[in-house]
Order: sequence, then C-alpha cells, then structure tokens
Amino acid sequence: MTLYRQLLFSCLFILSILCAGLWFSEFSRSRIFMEGQLASQTQDAATFLGLALTADKHGMDRATMEAMVGPLFDRGYYQSITIRDLGGETLLARSQPDDWARTPAWFRRLVALDAPPAEATILRGWQQVGVVTVVGQPGPTYAALWQSLQNTVLWFALALAGAAILGGLGLKHLLKPLRGIERQAVALCQRRFDIQDELPRTRELLRVVMAMNRAAGHIRLMFERQATMAEDLRLRLLQDNLTGVGNRLYLESQVAAKVENTRMPVAGAFFLAQIQDLQGVNQRGGYQSGDQLLQEAARIITESCHAWPAAAIARLNGGDFALLVPDADLDAAKGIAETIVEDLELESAALVGNAAIRVGGVVYDQAVPLGKLLAYADRALSEARSGDQVALSPMCQDDDAACCATGRLAWRDILRQVIETRAVVFLSQRVVAAYDRDQIVHYEILTRMRLPADASLDRQANILPLGMGVPTAERLGLMPDLDRLVIEELLARPFARFDPAELAINLSPVSLADPDFFAWLCERMREFNRRGLHIDFEFPEFRLRRHRGLLKKFAVEAKKLGHHIGLDHFGQGMMRLGYLSELLPDYVKIDRAFIESMREEQGGDFLINTLSTVAHSLDIKVIISGVENEEQWLRAAGFNLDGIQGYLIDAPKPIPTDANEA
Repeated sequence: MTLYRQLLFSCLFILSILCAGLWFSEFSRSRIFMEGQLASQTQDAATFLGLALTADKHGMDRATMEAMVGPLFDRGYYQSITIRDLGGETLLARSQPDDWARTPAWFRRLVALDAPPAEATILRGWQQVGVVTVVGQPGPTYAALWQSLQNTVLWFALALAGAAILGGLGLKHLLKPLRGIERQAVALCQRRFDIQDELPRTRELLRVVMAMNRAAGHIRLMFERQATMAEDLRLRLLQDNLTGVGNRLYLESQVAAKVENTRMPVAGAFFLAQIQDLQGVNQRGGYQSGDQLLQEAARIITESCHAWPAAAIARLNGGDFALLVPDADLDAAKGIAETIVEDLELESAALVGNAAIRVGGVVYDQAVPLGKLLAYADRALSEARSGDQVALSPMCQDDDAACCATGRLAWRDILRQVIETRAVVFLSQRVVAAYDRDQIVHYEILTRMRLPADASLDRQANILPLGMGVPTAERLGLMPDLDRLVIEELLARPFARFDPAELAINLSPVSLADPDFFAWLCERMREFNRRGLHIDFEFPEFRLRRHRGLLKKFAVEAKKLGHHIGLDHFGQGMMRLGYLSELLPDYVKIDRAFIESMREEQGGDFLINTLSTVAHSLDIKVIISGVENEEQWLRAAGFNLDGIQGYLIDAPKPIPTDANEA
C-alpha cells in the first residue's frame, strides 16, 4: 500500500474513532436522559391517578376511574394503566400494543431501555383501598433514539467524506515531492540520472529531495568520468590525434578481426589513398594548411563510405590513409576510390592548390594477413602514380579474378532469388558465462544464404554469410524482405534443443525504418513470447551514428514484450560512450579486434577492463567475442566480463529444419 493511502486511511481511521467516541458518549447520555424521562413520566402518571382517585369520594367507582384514566391514557405514551383492589382483582385496565414498527429489532436489543412499571396507592381516609400500576410506552423513545442515530451517522459520514476529499487533496499536495523521489529512484534503477528541479517546502522532504539530487548527480558524474577515461584511453591507443580516424594499431586490429583470423568466408576491398608531396604542401602553405588538408582528407574518405558503416579508416603516416571496406564488391570499390579522388582534388585545390591524389586498392575474397593486403594495395598505388589516379587489382582464391568481379546487378539477382526460394541456413553458437563454461548465456543465431547453382559468385559449397549481401540489400531496398525471411524461417525451426530458450539474432536498422516491417516485427515478438522464446536483438555499434533514435524506439517496444537489446562490435565505432546512458542496451559485445591483436603492453587489457567498467556502471552486461584459443580464454577470464563467445567455446552448429532431425 502506498504511503499516501496509509496516511489517508490512518487519518480517516483516527477521525472515525473520534466520531464514534463522540457519538457513543452523546448517545449514552441521550439514552439515559430519555430512559429517565420515560420513568419519570410513568411515575408522575401513577402518582396523579392515585391522588386523584383518593381525593374523589367516588374514587373506586368504575365510572369515575374511567373518567380519570381515559383522557390520561389517550394523551400519554403509556403501554398500560391498571387499577386493582387490595385483593388483586382488576377493577380497570387500559392497554395498547407496544409500537415497534419504526425501529429495527436489532436496535431494540442493542439499546434495551429499562422502563420499570410505576405504582401509586389509592386511599380512603387513612385506609388503603387499591393500587394504580402504569407501564410506560418505550416505542416513541426507541424511535427518537433511532432517528438520532441515523442523523448522527449521516452527519459523521458526510464529515468523513469531506475529510477524505480535502485531506486526500492536501496529502497529495504534501506528498507530491515523494512521487518525484519515487520516479527519481526508479530512473536510477533504469540507469537514468534525473534531477528534481521543483523543491518541496517541507524541511524533511526537502532534505530527502536534495539528497536524491546529489546522489543522481554523483552517479552521473561518476559514469561520465569513467566514460571519458575510457574514451581518452581508446583515443590514445587507436585514434590519430590530427585527423580523428584510426591509427595503424586500429587498422591492424580491424584487419585481424575481419579478414585475417576469421573462420567465416570473407570478401571486401582494401585501399591505400595517398596525398603526394605533402612536404611540399607544408612548405608552400605552412604546416597549418597541410594539417587542414589531412583533416579534410579524413572527412572525405569517411563520407565516401557512408553506405558501408562497417568500414575501418586509418591514417598510417604523413599523407597515407588506409581504408578497409568489408563486403564491398569490385563496382563498389571503384565507386569509393573515384569519389575519394574527385572530392579530395576539389578540396585540395581550394585549400593549397592542386595536390596529387592517388588511390590504389585490392579486392579480396579470402582471409589474408595485413601485410599481404598492404603489398597488393601498394602495388596498385604504384600503378596509380604512373598512370590513372585510381588502380584496383583483384586478389582472389586460386587467382580467379572473375570471382571478385561480381557487381551490384549480380548481387541483386542473387538476393532476390534467395528471398524467393527462402534459401537460408541457420547455425547456432553458444555464448557462455565468463566464470563458467557450462552456464549458457544465450545462443547466437548465425544466418547463411545458399546461393543458386548458376550464381556468378563461385564460393565453396555455395554457402555464404548473409552479412556479405547486407550492404547491397540495404542499397537496393531489399533489407526488410531479407530480415522478414530470416525471422519467419527462424520461427519455423524447432527450439526444444535450446536450453535456455534465449536466442540472439542480428537485425538491420534499415529494416526498422520501414513502418510496415516495424509493426510486423512487434507482432512476431508477441508470437515468440507465446512460444516461450526470448530474443536478443543485436545491432552493430557503428550503426548508432545514423540510427540511434530508431534503435531507441525499438528498444522500448522490445523490452515491453520481454526481449532484449544488444550492441555488437562494441568499441569499434570510435564513438563517445555517452550514448550508453541514452540507449541502455541489456548487453554489449566487445569487438573481437580487441582480443585478437591488442596486448597488455599496448594497454589493450586495461582498455577492455575500462570499457567493461563503464558498461557495468549502467548495469549493462559485457560479453567479449572472438575467443579462439586457450591463451585468449585465460586473458578473457581475467577481465571484468559477464560472457564469452568464440570457437574455443563452441563452433557454430546447423539448426535442423524439423524436430525429427533435432
């Protein structure tokens, strides 16, 4: 029960006790008074008749007695008047039934008036000749008391109702700060740091409100300091101070995680962009002009990958930039390179005059180390210096250049055919608690697409990760259909083999921008509930730059229906961590690049622990992915983590299509 109700009911209870006490006291006095009045009236009537009949010489005559008794009996409230002689013989008797009709029986039993009969002696001279007995009529007294009780109860009820209304309004006003404190406490539990601007006048409540404001402010400041420390550390380790893009260490970690050490099929493009004769630019226009040109180059390269949010950009040294674009095909790679050259030449002409811009790149479809990518890209960059401004070379498995040449049109046909034929395959991978490999956090669902036999993409077994087609699907507007297909097919699978029944799936924010898909997905989430499934929807952190509001809206709906929100590739997006307090995901997955290539002497371990501390301060669970060997497990076990994922824990396993296969 709320404090408001407790105080209100307590006040009403005390007022009721007070009213009941006052009523009982007043009713008792009224009862005693009326009981005395009834006895006095009865005795007066008996005394009057005794004296009147004694004084009359014909007092014992029946006619005289009737003349005396009749008018008195008719005018008074008497139950009976009886005259007897000394032998006990009744000489005259007048009576009427007791009038109980106007009062309930329970009330008469409860009150039980004491009205004894009154007697008087009739004399003849000094000799006693008879006795007059008068019994009073208690009915009118009961009626008067009953009416008094009704009136009193009515007025007391009105008083209590008035007190409840006025007191309730008064208490609501007085306790308004407490409701604010309650909302503030709930907000703190939900990792929001609200401050009450309106302060109460009551001294005690004022102290509590000010204490809560100080607590919320302190917690927010603590989180901001932790986030700032983590951001500063990450920037010192991974970011180029001048341009704001990644440095060589950042590039190494991204290539290691996305190209070199992955067990999944990979494809994409790697570029080297070079501003030639940067030293001459500095000499002609000063170092400030050169720095400004480098900053503009970083901005232009970043904007050229607007449609590829998973791209990783780094400045290597001087005027050399590296760009990794996972899942980019040959056509997309050419478009990105040409955009960089054209825009950067225009910008350099405005800043420092003409500066030579060259871009060399390689399109790959296999896991290769960074050194090999750099060698191929540097060879292409040399060709660009001696010839065209842009040079691209394929680096394909078995030196089959055709496999890298698949462009947007081919991907469009492939994706449409995958959607039409519902050619998706599901794998599951266990994510376990960091302190116990046997305790499962959830199963991550990995989606693969089965390519048609005549597809121009020549891949082993014609099975590719769905993510390879996502960039093209998003550009062609096919992403809602693709995500709908994945969820529908996932619902059709048996889930008895999953314990606990908590699955993590990846979803594209582009699909959520479609109102029809959003409404459809909310209904599917209810269906998941009916089937006893809890879904963890995962989104890459780098998607927050353009879809933060949309993801926040979806997170509210998903959490209402009992599902969870997770951020994948946490730490890769080079974003300010303040967004965590706004989005409040249920968990984050630290990008595998951190554990792939970073070492303690480089500050990587401290950075992972710092990121974990920032997330835990908001009650957000932390999972690290990419644990592939025992050494990495031992490193991960030393971090402040909640879950671990990787091939060492569990290799992805196919999900059967029916219960019999399960």
